[in-house]
Amino acid sequence: MVLQNLNATIASPIVFDSYGPSWGGIVIPAMDRGPGDDEDTGAIIRNNTIYLTQSTAGAGIALGAGSGNNQQVVSNLIYYGAGSSASSYCFSHTQLSNYTAFANNLCHHEGNDGPWSATHHACHTRVVPDIGAFER
Repeated sequence: MVLQNLNATIASPIVFDSYGPSWGGIVIPAMDRGPGDDEDTGAIIRNNTIYLTQSTAGAGIALGAGSGNNQQVVSNLIYYGAGSSASSYCFSHTQLSNYTAFANNLCHHEGNDGPWSATHHACHTRVVPDIGAFER
């Protein structure tokens, strides 16, 4: 699922990919901004279930350059199957100051210790209760 929109809400869908290789579950923005395009600011990503059985790269939830600020990523579950690469990230994100909430997300890599994000250490199963957990 890719999104390019201002103040969009993605809530409660189930993203399932059993075919692989997959590049991600939810991705904002969908493409690079063009001349005159606004940032995709104010997105709310909550209560989603993402199951990627054979992901070879990418992230379960990715907010990249151009995703703007005032983002909320709350109460999401990302599960990578045993056929997934250890280089598949749970999250790919911009600086944490761009978020008004980043809390209660769970990610599990079956069979390997895949990374939580591109900038934070690996974990097998981890719940991050709030954005401050990255600062400890």
